[in-house]
Amino acid sequence: MYTQRFKNISETKFSGFVEILTIVSFGLFPILPNSIKGFPVVILVLNAVLSIFKNNHPENNYIFQKRCFYALIMTSIYICYLFSSFYTQNISDLSQKLETSLSLLLVPICFIFLNIKSKHIAYFKITFIATTIIFIVVFWSYLLFKTNNTSLYTISSDILRNEIDSIPLLALHPIYASLIFSISIFFLFSLRKKLRNYLLYSIVIILVLNIIALASKMAIISLFIIIVYFLFKRKQKFYFKILTIFLISTTIITAVLYVPNLRHRFNEVALSNTYEKVIIWNSTSIRKGIYDCSIILLKKQWIFGYGIGDVQDNLNSCYEDKSDVLYIGKYNSHNQYLSIWLGTGILGFFIFLFLLAYNFNLALRCNDLLFEIILIFFILNFLTENILQRQTGVILFSLLINLFGWSNFNQIKVINLKNIKGDINILSKRTRK
Repeated sequence: MYTQRFKNISETKFSGFVEILTIVSFGLFPILPNSIKGFPVVILVLNAVLSIFKNNHPENNYIFQKRCFYALIMTSIYICYLFSSFYTQNISDLSQKLETSLSLLLVPICFIFLNIKSKHIAYFKITFIATTIIFIVVFWSYLLFKTNNTSLYTISSDILRNEIDSIPLLALHPIYASLIFSISIFFLFSLRKKLRNYLLYSIVIILVLNIIALASKMAIISLFIIIVYFLFKRKQKFYFKILTIFLISTTIITAVLYVPNLRHRFNEVALSNTYEKVIIWNSTSIRKGIYDCSIILLKKQWIFGYGIGDVQDNLNSCYEDKSDVLYIGKYNSHNQYLSIWLGTGILGFFIFLFLLAYNFNLALRCNDLLFEIILIFFILNFLTENILQRQTGVILFSLLINLFGWSNFNQIKVINLKNIKGDINILSKRTRK
């Protein structure tokens, strides 16, 4: 008897430790070395396996079936990748992409057997914010050490973008660093009632300044759109919302006009020669050339696509005829929607849109403003980046959309189950009468 009780206590403590480790590993993502970025997914799989063995009795069939249905939606894009492999010729590229995006399959399946609590999500947010600040401290310390006390004012955004992508072990592409900084801002405002104002706004200012310093155009634009959305979703007086938007707009415009790094990055959008030929120093011009080739390829094979392993080869063939800059750079489509359409065809494209729309509707039904904001942020950044083709982007997207999506989905299904049980009880009482 005592042996069994001790065994039960040990198992409970171990499973509790694994749950905490899972959440903490999620939050450590900004400072995890690139070689172990998949560590949170491994811990998540371990937690799911333990949950399966821990539950000796089968779960309620209604909830389990609904969870499997939701998992099917969340894994649908990976299933499309697998389907496209049947007509992919470049097997090595196919294998690499399937491996990189494996979390799109594993994470939703693991969440079928887990029930993440709200306190766990709060721990995750706090850990994520803390490690983001640690990453920023490491980045600027590394920058000061490497530049040998050079005035920071003279350091251009190009230097900053190159240096953040060269930090030993922790290197991050500037766009993905901006994504992490922005998500930390969203988490901060979701915790605003638990933080002192001076601490909240101090950290937000630090994060915003770093986003501006890296000068990622879409990150800045999408962050502004999110702020506007956030303001209009909150119950504030209309004149306060308009005044706030005006002040933020004025600040951004002033920064673009007078901060050299930003002025250089945004001015290229307005240059006439940007759209006439591909210019190596002009990122907008490069994207224009990439999109031209993507559209040309879509017109030829818009129904089934080329298979995810053959997309880059076909883009390279188009680049060879269009521009040496594009051909040497071997650029991807720089648009997640185009990438999925080129790889999986129009069916995969609409399935991806359905996945995003389904989760956005779920966030609206549960009144989860943070989840709405995260989805909008990814939807906007998918317009200019293939986020799901890099390990950092695909793991970050998988963890966030599943963590908040499953939290909301379980909440709705449990409520529905209670309603069904209530209706059954009422019917049984009427039958007995």
